[in-house]
Amino acid sequence: MPKKLVYIMDTGASKADVLMQADSEYDRQGSAVWSPDGTRIGFDSFRSLTGETFRECHVFLTDIDGKEWADLGDGAMPSFSHDASRICFSRYSPNHGVWLMNADGSGKECIDPRGWSPRWSPNGKWIAYTRGANFVLYDPAERKEVRLLLHGDRANRYSTIFWSFDWSRDSKSLAFKGSLREPKANATDDDAQYEVATVNVNGSDHGFEVCYSGKTSDQITWHPDGSLIFSMANKSAGKPQFYTLASNGKAEPELLAKQPDFRWIEGAAWSPDGKRLLMIGTPK
Repeated sequence: MPKKLVYIMDTGASKADVLMQADSEYDRQGSAVWSPDGTRIGFDSFRSLTGETFRECHVFLTDIDGKEWADLGDGAMPSFSHDASRICFSRYSPNHGVWLMNADGSGKECIDPRGWSPRWSPNGKWIAYTRGANFVLYDPAERKEVRLLLHGDRANRYSTIFWSFDWSRDSKSLAFKGSLREPKANATDDDAQYEVATVNVNGSDHGFEVCYSGKTSDQITWHPDGSLIFSMANKSAGKPQFYTLASNGKAEPELLAKQPDFRWIEGAAWSPDGKRLLMIGTPK
């Protein structure tokens, strides 16, 4: 099975460099995120070549050169606090749920055994995560759940909210991919059952926008300029490629210029200054 590894690319370049391959057994990497100061990167990984599955993945940290790295133990989908001193992450059974830990891997504590895929807001005030097909907003300072974000009909709009959503840089909205509970009528393919949408941190009654209807990668990221980026199939190229999309949904996705010529590409994450792009790729 081809390796899926974390790559890093300068904006405007077309060449991506592999970030971390210190232990060649860890051949399935994903969920790459930046620390707020742009000096460290977190991701999850497991060893498929030894028979492991994604349920046995570990959280790793590395510097941006991929030279110094640390295995923080079992877990997935890490996200840094605003000062990078703590990390929220998910764990599979028997310790299922949303967890917190210090950035050295110590002090692990569960905040919701029913939650999944947490993301710390850029301002440090909130942790958002999914529970069922809704978002929970959690206050880590007060150690309490604040609110659900999808209300009314929108609370029943999706059967699934996918694992990797993202915060806007002003911490006012989330962008995510959802699978519709009732796909659009007269649909001719499964693209019609998926949406990319945004929801306001105060709840969907204060702001909710469908940005795109169609099949994309599961991971959505927000560029510092306010646009969204994800990968999806490019029929002419015969493989997934990155696209950008206005977060107000007023235009069609545009192909991102100068991207590496990989067999498979997904999981983009912009650096805090917007000058570098993390991605998960399978080279040719």
